[in-house]
Amino acid sequence: MEVLSTSEARVVQSLRAGHQVERADMLEMLNAKLGESQTLIRGFVLDLPLETADGEFWLSCLTLNKLKMPKVRNRPFSHVIEFVNSARSVLNHIDSIYESPENFRLFS
Repeated sequence: MEVLSTSEARVVQSLRAGHQVERADMLEMLNAKLGESQTLIRGFVLDLPLETADGEFWLSCLTLNKLKMPKVRNRPFSHVIEFVNSARSVLNHIDSIYESPENFRLFS
């Protein structure tokens, strides 16, 4: 059985109670994931909701170095990619997603 960190336990309790997850908990969990060896070996894609009300929080975390961006192969965070999709294309993509009942992995 996997042992949960303090922030993960708080998140699980919040979700079970039907509450929204606190940003500080999300930040702590994200920093933990960014520090894992697999992230450093394989790299990562970070998708943050910058155009929503939470966007200001995440931009602040990035600029104030609260979000611990690892250097992958001695390269710092360097690219911002903005995907522009029509609402129709997003709905079409969502319709093509399949969840495996054996392991709950998503495929499209």
